[in-house]
Amino acid sequence: MNKIILTVLTSFFITGCGGGGNNSYDGVNGLIGSSANIEAAIEPTENIVTNLLQQSSANVSRNALLVKDAIESSSLTNAQYEFKKFILSWKKVEANYIAGTLSSALIDTPRFIDFFHIGNEDITEQLDTVIASTAKASDLLFKNSHKSVNALEYTLFNSGNDARRLEMATVIIDALITHLNTIEEYYKNIDISQLDTQVFAEDLINVLIDSAYKLKEWRVGDAAGFTAKYKGNPDAARLEYSTSKYSLEVIASILNAHEEAFSNGLLAISTAGNALAEANIVLTNIASAQNAIKMFNAPLSQELTSGKTLTLYNALNALYSSYVNTLTGALKFSVDIIEADGD
Repeated sequence: MNKIILTVLTSFFITGCGGGGNNSYDGVNGLIGSSANIEAAIEPTENIVTNLLQQSSANVSRNALLVKDAIESSSLTNAQYEFKKFILSWKKVEANYIAGTLSSALIDTPRFIDFFHIGNEDITEQLDTVIASTAKASDLLFKNSHKSVNALEYTLFNSGNDARRLEMATVIIDALITHLNTIEEYYKNIDISQLDTQVFAEDLINVLIDSAYKLKEWRVGDAAGFTAKYKGNPDAARLEYSTSKYSLEVIASILNAHEEAFSNGLLAISTAGNALAEANIVLTNIASAQNAIKMFNAPLSQELTSGKTLTLYNALNALYSSYVNTLTGALKFSVDIIEADGD
C-alpha cells in the first residue's frame, strides 16, 4: 500500500495565536491544556463515550442480530431490508472509531469487518465461486474478506441460488457479530476517569479527519473520476455499495455521525478550547454536504457525471479542509494525515 504519512503541528497553520491572552500556546499543550479548560471538557468527553460510542456500538450490534434473524427466517427480502439499517449504523461506528487509538488490541478490528478500499482483491469473483459450489459455505468462506460487510452486501443483493446465498450470509453475519460485540464490550467497559481529555479529543478529531478524507476521495472522488488516480474516468463499480446501491445513504450516515460527534461533546470541547467559531465552520460544512445529498433523486451510481456529484465532492472537500486547516489549528492539535490509495 502506497501511503504518505504527514504529521503537522497545527501551530504551523495558525500564525496569529501564539501571542498572549487566552490563546497562548506553550508548544506542548493544546488550547484545552489549562486546568480550567480540561475541567470544562470532562463532561463532554463522558457524553461522547456514553451517548455516542456506547449507544452507536450497541445499536449496530442489535441491527446485526436483526439481519441474522431475517436470514434464519429464510427471507432474502427481509435480510436486504435489515441490511440497510445495519450498514448505516455500522458506518456511524466506523466514522467515530476511536477504539483502535485507545487500545492497540482493537486497531485491526474494523479491517475484519469492512474491506472497502483495502487491497486489490476482487471478492465478487470469489463469492460467485462459493455460490456455485456445493461444499459447505463455512469451509469456503475462510478469509476475513469473505466475512466482511462487503461480502454480506454482495451475497444478499447478488443473483443466484437463494438458499445457497442464505447459507453463506449466515456464516458472514455470525463472524461480523463477533467483531461488533468486541467493539461494543470495549466501549461499555471504558473507564472514563482514566481518559486524558485532551488526548481523547485530539484523537477523535483525527479519526473524523480520516473519515472526511475518505468521504471525499474514496466514496465520491474515485468513482466520479475526480481524484488524480482516476481523473476523468468515472466508474460506478468503485462505489462502496455498488450492488445494493446504498452508497449515497452511507455517505449521509457518515455525515450524520460527524454531526453527532459535535452535538454529543465535541462542540463543548471546542468551546472549552476557544474554538467555537471554528467548530461552527465545520458544522456549516457538514450541513452543506448534507444539503448536497438532498439534491439527488437517484442512486449515486446514476449521477456520477452530474453537477450534483461535483457539488457533493466540493462540499466534502470543504469539510475536510475545515477540519485540517481551521479547527485543529484553533485547538492547537496535531494532525496525522494518512493519504492512501488502498493498493
